[in-house]
Amino acid sequence: VATTKDLRPGKYSVKEVEKTTEGEVALALASESSTYAEYELFASIVVGIIVFCGMIPFAQQISNWLATFAWTEQFWQLPLFYGSISFGIMAICYRLFNFVSLDRLIVPKNVREKAVYKRALQYFSESGIFATKKHTGILIFVSYLERRVHIMADVGIAAKIPQEAWDEIAFGVSKGFLIGTASSITDSYVEAVKRCGILLQKNFPATSDNPNEFKDNLVFVDNGLVVFNEK
Repeated sequence: VATTKDLRPGKYSVKEVEKTTEGEVALALASESSTYAEYELFASIVVGIIVFCGMIPFAQQISNWLATFAWTEQFWQLPLFYGSISFGIMAICYRLFNFVSLDRLIVPKNVREKAVYKRALQYFSESGIFATKKHTGILIFVSYLERRVHIMADVGIAAKIPQEAWDEIAFGVSKGFLIGTASSITDSYVEAVKRCGILLQKNFPATSDNPNEFKDNLVFVDNGLVVFNEK
């Protein structure tokens, strides 16, 4: 797990927002929530089979062409050629399907949504944001490949603030990622922290006993994609 410094120093940094509330805000960014290797492999095999079947009607022409490279026609030339082309296409496609835009095409939407929710829930548990003293931790989790944002609130917060409020904030973050510029992504995070702070300050105002129980920086869940530079 790699980490950065505070997302942006100033009035609406996590550190400053948490001074006004008992709530704790965690920020996490993942390049993807799953490898989706099984879907990439399956799609590659399908493409390989399509190419294989597409060559069958041209078997005689291909056989004649292969014969030009040998003194006599060999029975193994045609199946070797078909196998080499098919497996070569599979290998190339498997590599290509690792690109984000293609992954989004071959992996079903419901599978991507479940993967993000599962990864966000896992990080919610792994990070310890669920174990704050008064159960007032929230997680803003973004998964870039799937273009999904999940905001998870601990039981203390969920009892007072409805999920609809978090969904609205999550929608704002997703818009920043759809624009895709460094400033839009950073601004969407900052705005989310600001709005979370307003909700938390209203329902969980700071008291004299208000320790900082959780790290204030954006955490990259893996060492893959970095979509903006910290300033």
